[in-house]
Amino acid sequence: MNKKQFRHDFLRGLGSALIELESNENPKSFRDIVLYGCLHNTTYDMQCEGARGWYLYRAARLVGWEETIEASVIEKFHHIKEDHWLFVQLTALLYRFAADGSEKSETALDRQYRDMIKELAQKIRK
Repeated sequence: MNKKQFRHDFLRGLGSALIELESNENPKSFRDIVLYGCLHNTTYDMQCEGARGWYLYRAARLVGWEETIEASVIEKFHHIKEDHWLFVQLTALLYRFAADGSEKSETALDRQYRDMIKELAQKIRK
């Protein structure tokens, strides 16, 4: 599968992209596409498709770039403001990293939770 076809399949959440990563002799050549997919909401309908946390996490592991992808996701996670569905996707992806033992992702999720509680408390007081 060439990069153009992989990008098409991966950004649509198709299983053929993961199969390609599992079977390709050089899955690292797809790193930039996987990183893009992790940092952008490419779902057609998030309510039907879900957040793709498992899918994106699996791809990150298959391309062997977990630390770089995790760091990029955490950075974007802390600065996201308006895009609710992207926030859901980043949260789902960080949850997968945290569930696999990442203290960085666990800390990021905890920090975001505390920040949201503070913001909610301020809104209630007004």
